[in-house]
This record gives sequence, C-alpha cells and structure tokens, in this order.
Amino acid sequence: MNQDKDLTAIISLIRHGEKDGSGELTLTGQKQSREKGIKTPYLGGDIILFHSGSDRVKKTIRLAASYLRLNETDVEEIIEDTNLQDYETRLLHYLKDSKKQGEFFANWDKIEDSASARKERMERFLALGDKSTEPEVYYSPIEMARNVSKLVETQIDFALITTPESRTNFINGSHEPVIMSFIAYALSGFNRSTNPNLSEIGDSVDYTEGVDILVRQTVQDYRLQMQFRDMKIDLDLEEIRRFIS
Repeated sequence: MNQDKDLTAIISLIRHGEKDGSGELTLTGQKQSREKGIKTPYLGGDIILFHSGSDRVKKTIRLAASYLRLNETDVEEIIEDTNLQDYETRLLHYLKDSKKQGEFFANWDKIEDSASARKERMERFLALGDKSTEPEVYYSPIEMARNVSKLVETQIDFALITTPESRTNFINGSHEPVIMSFIAYALSGFNRSTNPNLSEIGDSVDYTEGVDILVRQTVQDYRLQMQFRDMKIDLDLEEIRRFIS
C-alpha cells in the first residue's frame, strides 16, 4: 500500500498486453498484465476499471487489478478477482466501430519488426492532427486525446469531490494510438493548434506501458502529476478542460 498520505487517487492508462494474430491476449500478454499490476501502487481503497470493449484490453486490466494488491514475494498465480467491476467506454477506443478497421489501421499491428518502423508509423499517425483519412472509421489523433481527457477529467473530479481520506485506483485500458495521442498532447500542454511529435517521447508505447496520473490533495488544495517512463509532468486541470471544450 502506498504511504503517501496526500496521494488520494492514481489514474492509470495502459495499453493491453501482447496479443496473437487473432487479437487475443497471449500467455506473455497475461504475464505482462500481472507484472503491471504488481508494479502499480495500490492505495488501499476502491479499484475502478474502464476499457474500450476489446476482450484483450478487458483481460489486461482485470489481471492487472487482480495483482494490484500483491508483491513479487506473493503467489505467482491467483484466481482473477471476480469482485472487480469493469465498464466499457467508447472514449478509450480508436475505432468508431470495432468491426471496421478501414485501410489506415488494416495493417497497423503487422508493423512490429523494428523500433524505427513503429516510430515512423506513429509519426505518420500523429501528423494527422485533427484529421482522419477515414472519418467514418477512426477518430483523429486529437479526437482520441480529447476522448481520453474527458475520462481523465471525470476521474479527477471524482477524486476531488471525495474526502482526502478516500483512496481510489482507476485503471483504464486502451490501445496504442489512443494512449500515444493522449501522451503526445499532454506533453504539448494540451495545445489544440499544434500537431505533436515523438521528439520528447522517443518511440511508441509498448505492451502494458502507459501513464499514471497522481492526484494529491489536502483539504485546501490539490496537485496533478503525470508520470511516463522517467518523466514527471505537472498537469493543469483547467488546461485539460479547455482542451476538451
């Protein structure tokens, strides 16, 4: 359990674990999900799950949440926690209809052979900014970032209306382009007029990688901080609200 007394909520946004050719979570993906849960600080209160509706994403966050309370010295295998409640939301999907990949995303997951290929693919996607080459199929990068921001804003507001003694872990599961869009715009100060790039990020997000937003609050004040890899960035809730308005 985390001992930071002012830390009242952790909002985790993570990519699903490794998947196979049919889109299902592999054994490696399950292991990645368990390890993600063990590494995520558990605040000792509620655990609330949101996902895109994809089965691999749902399984990833449920496994991560089941292992959230454990550490590396605990049992290696546990039965998935059936008391966890997860909620599907369109705000965490990149497709408007999960059954329609379209041309742009048809071969997206086939480019896994090199870091340079993944980087080029993500740069090409982020360069679209507020555009989508197939608007009936997938959201633009800024739309994906704004969708996630709406969910994050709701979760921050939930944390801030509870008493500082309350503790909540939010675990949100999504997909590579969605998470990268949110990270890129967050690092750009949620500037809607700028197409973000990967210069500060270095590469796309890996399986079960993502960000944690820490909500610290006292009776008088609060502070938001986003952690991504070795970066720690203060967030402004009003900037988030302007971004999604």
